This record gives sequence, C-alpha cells and structure tokens, in this order.
Amino acid sequence: MGRSGKAIASRVFGPKGAIAHGGRAAREQFRQSLADASGSIDEIVKVLGIEKWDAILIGDGSGSRWGYPVGWCSTLLTRDPEQILPFFGGCNQGTSQTAEIFAYLTPLIWLSSNMEDYTGFDMHIATDSEYVAMTGSPNAPRKKHQELWQFFDTFGRKGMRIRWHAIPRDSHAFNKFADEVAGQCRLLFRDGSFPNPPGFDDTDGQMTQKMFPEFGE
Repeated sequence: MGRSGKAIASRVFGPKGAIAHGGRAAREQFRQSLADASGSIDEIVKVLGIEKWDAILIGDGSGSRWGYPVGWCSTLLTRDPEQILPFFGGCNQGTSQTAEIFAYLTPLIWLSSNMEDYTGFDMHIATDSEYVAMTGSPNAPRKKHQELWQFFDTFGRKGMRIRWHAIPRDSHAFNKFADEVAGQCRLLFRDGSFPNPPGFDDTDGQMTQKMFPEFGE
C-alpha cells in the first residue's frame, strides 16, 4: 500500500472524528493502532490464502442484545488505487449479530458511490464471526436479518465476487484493530458520551424510555 494507515486516519477523521470524544490520547492510540496494522497487508493476504483480490474488508462488531448499545469497525483495503480506509460507528440499540453485519455495510456503500461497474471485482471479507462467515453466501440458510443480507446479494447480482473468510479472533492486526475500535464505539453510547434524547435514561447501561416503560421489554 502506498499510504500509511496513520496518515489516512488523520486525513479522513482529523481532530473532530468520532474517536475525538475520547480526547487526544484516544485519537493518537487509534491512529497508532491503524498504522501498526497497515504494515501487515501481505500477511493478511497470505493468511486468507488469496491470489486475486481487488479489495479486502476486515472487521468486527461489539454488542449483546436489543436494548443495549452496539459498535462496529472495519478496514477496507483497496488494491487500485492503493488505499487503507477505516470505517466505524455505533448505535444506541442492536445485537451482536447486527453489529457484525453493520461493520461491512458502510464500506460497501462507499464503494458503490465510487464505482460504476462491479463486474469481475474480487472482494474478500474476513470476519471472526462464525455467523457472518457462514451466512454471507447467497446460498446459505438465513433465519435472521434477511433484509440486511439482501444488501450484500445486490452487489453479487451486479457482478461483484464476494468471498467470506472465517478467521480466529485476534488472529491478525487488522482484526485486533477492529475489535478495539468497535468496543470503543459501543462504550461511547453505553457511558453516555453521546447525549440522549429527552425522556431517555441510560444509567444502567440500557436505553429505556420513561414515557413508554414497555419499550425495550
């Protein structure tokens, strides 16, 4: 890759990015973690056992069950042009499975806004979620989140070749980076770093709406 992860993270997010809520130390830790991971691209290609690739996504999600916040993060590696782009975010409610899926939605949306033709485009997605790795294929049985999975299928119908890879947890620098940032994003919502709408209380870590006590049951 022609650009360092540290330089891109600084350019894309800057001092006002989402991680900025954690202060200068958190931002610097984020940049350093990405920079450390960016030096091992050849390693992840070897680990995945791939020869032909146009883009690689390595991500992770952090969550539990409905009523509690979630976070996610992924890093998109593109071959031409050479880029290392991190994507991360969170939500006040979600599940561990939706968090794992969301990690890959935004990067694909970004690609769709920068590409006119997906024909023959080789995308490899690496995840430590057994659920995601087994359910990503269009032919896999899907009992949950079928609407979300159809988003990925759309890219396949347009010519993109998506291959899913299962990797052990914390087996690679990019996976460790995604795990760390996804957890930070989740904590931003859990600890109240983002202000809650009027009528909401999250003192117990669960978003409950005082006006409607049944909310979240």
